[in-house]
Amino acid sequence: MSSSRKSAFAKHKDPKAVLAELIKLPGNQLCADCGAKGPRWASASLGVFVCIKCSGIHRNLGTHLSFVRSVNLDEWKPEQVQRMVVWGNLHGKAYFEHEVPASYPRPNENSSVQELTRWIRDKYEYCKFVPRGTPERDPRRGGTPAVEPNAADAAPPPVRKAAPTRAAEQQPKRLAEPAPKPRSRAQVPAKPKPPPPPPPAPDQPDLLDFSDPEPVPPQPVAQQPAAQQWAAPAQQFLAQPHPPQQQQPPPPQQQMAPPSTHQQQQLQQQQMAPPPTHQQQQLQ
Repeated sequence: MSSSRKSAFAKHKDPKAVLAELIKLPGNQLCADCGAKGPRWASASLGVFVCIKCSGIHRNLGTHLSFVRSVNLDEWKPEQVQRMVVWGNLHGKAYFEHEVPASYPRPNENSSVQELTRWIRDKYEYCKFVPRGTPERDPRRGGTPAVEPNAADAAPPPVRKAAPTRAAEQQPKRLAEPAPKPRSRAQVPAKPKPPPPPPPAPDQPDLLDFSDPEPVPPQPVAQQPAAQQWAAPAQQFLAQPHPPQQQQPPPPQQQMAPPSTHQQQQLQQQQMAPPPTHQQQQLQ
């Protein structure tokens, strides 16, 4: 505990008077979470002073994580005031913000409630940024700060540059390349010629034109002599193999049947009858 803190705690035995002196010390004049000026609330279990906006988020964490009290309105116990004297905002920020990544978005007093809630939960509920292997230093477990607080403790540790390796030291340094010389007009490459235009598309017929199309003159056809026109088909016909023709047998001769008796009688009567006269021939 610093001499100023000891004198403030020894001079005033009234808890509220001690808190009024503590809130004037460097670091305690700003909110421990968002940096707002004039904090009038505090977390008695964490030992830090906060603004009214952040105090509502601390209440939502639960009393087992953050026990919120008003600096002027609430009653304070001596052990709670003692924790505020031992810790304060500088010691609290040095412990709970020890390993905050450089890419982590730190909120401010103008940030939204969602951003502040995430920030406060990561700090005090999940303990993402506390030094590794030091759970006994947590003020909720009765821990105490490691060193005297100052501005350097609250700030994030500087990033150290990695030392060059032996391989990098052994590599020869490259000489600076000469600047390119400006090109003269003769060295400037000529622009490529544009490609030739495509050939015109053939004329398409107009579907709405009902006029008669122009007649196309007939193209002359080369005529061949008649002897040449018939010579090629005849040669092709003779060149093709033809099967031999089969001779059909002659039809069998029909044998005449002998005349019947009735026919024989008629023939005999015709032979024996006298020739007809001229009148009979006319009648017939």
